[in-house]
Amino acid sequence: MKSLVELAVFVRVAESKNLSGAARSLSITPSAVSKRLSKLEERLGVTLIHRTTRNVSLSEDGRAFYERCKRILADVTEAEGVVAHGRDEVRGRVRVSVPCTVAREVLASHVAALLEQHPRLSLDLVLSEGELDPMRDGVDVALSWGRPTDSALIQRKLTSSKVRVFASPAYLARRGVPKSPSALSTHDCLGSGQERGWTFREGTRVVTVPVVSRLQCDTSDAVKALTMAGLGLARAPELVMGAFRPNELVTVLDDYVAEERPLFARCAPAQPLSARVRVVLDWLVASFSSSRG
Repeated sequence: MKSLVELAVFVRVAESKNLSGAARSLSITPSAVSKRLSKLEERLGVTLIHRTTRNVSLSEDGRAFYERCKRILADVTEAEGVVAHGRDEVRGRVRVSVPCTVAREVLASHVAALLEQHPRLSLDLVLSEGELDPMRDGVDVALSWGRPTDSALIQRKLTSSKVRVFASPAYLARRGVPKSPSALSTHDCLGSGQERGWTFREGTRVVTVPVVSRLQCDTSDAVKALTMAGLGLARAPELVMGAFRPNELVTVLDDYVAEERPLFARCAPAQPLSARVRVVLDWLVASFSSSRG
């Protein structure tokens, strides 16, 4: 238990970013906080926190240790809840990273039911288009497009979505409608800066066509807004573009659609998987299943 107290002090210091704030929240003196922190660092043989007269900052070792400590303390809280309140009650906080449009188009309408069913469960939706790592980036569950590359993670496929090319009617009236993938060389294409080209199917062949991305952005909401504003063509899963009216967006090159992109939920391996994370994973699967229906 002494080690758990030290971990709790370390986490509170990391989140408060100063010793005094951590001391107030723990109802102990700043000197006691400093003493426990020093003992923890001495026992581990590493510097976890860099201290100045005004604030503190995590070292590289401290950042990695902080993420692990949060999970450990959350598991302890959950275990205590099981004993004190019965095995059927799920409690604790779960952080889920999710693309912006997916959060709005699918999950927003299902969150209330989850929280009503589990009154002691807290949910943090972290809006992120990047591929966060549950073992490194401080999230319990990470949603991302494409097949995961880390086979060590727990992976649940939530849905898949056809990848199409979108444009506004105003853009097509001004620049013309591309009739084949090769015609994209004369068009402005909105990109994320990470794409080397756009993939299409021509007959029995899958081809990658270079595109010109004069304007780049890294969020799905921004891609949709810029496309609707007539600033270029966008290639994205249908779910990323969300709901729209025909006078706002249309699709082109539908005969050349080459892929359906899967959306996966990933979490760090744990034996057994904590009840709160398991409940959220099941909720995610059910939310996407209901949306398809």
